[in-house]
Amino acid sequence: MRLDVPAGLAACSGCPDPLAYSSALDDVRSVFSDLCSVFAGQGGFNFVVAGFGEWRATVRTDLMVVLEQLPAILAALRTEQPAELDFFEQGLQRTVWIRTAGGEVVLSCTSRLPSWTPPGDEIRMPRAELENMLKDLAQAFLDAASVACPGMASHPWLLAWANELTVRGHGKEEP
Repeated sequence: MRLDVPAGLAACSGCPDPLAYSSALDDVRSVFSDLCSVFAGQGGFNFVVAGFGEWRATVRTDLMVVLEQLPAILAALRTEQPAELDFFEQGLQRTVWIRTAGGEVVLSCTSRLPSWTPPGDEIRMPRAELENMLKDLAQAFLDAASVACPGMASHPWLLAWANELTVRGHGKEEP
């Protein structure tokens, strides 16, 4: 899983006003939604999800729902608890189940659509590899936001989310 960012990305027009959010009506998901919409409208961004076949994941919706789940998934990995990554939006409607087994994780996938069945039962990989993949996805998103919508990249909700992840350059780095 990764976010491909267009080469030569520059500041985008149409970035939302970071002061326009209401703490009564919005949260970090609103920031994700707006940034993912800007990225999708800009073109050249590609959200790649593979492992159980290559999926047609979208920047506008699928990336957004993955980003909001990252803190809970990374916390579960750190504490060796099971987790799920739910692609619940219309289109994919799949869940990746994550179980830890010592230094490894075991991934399995289910679909809510009868037209798609995952190829293969499970994927095993080092836990650190999955953690790094998820952190790299978050870092690519934050780096793109810093360039495309610099005002949004310093929004307190986005900074708090990044701190939960302990992503490089945003929050405390884990040893």
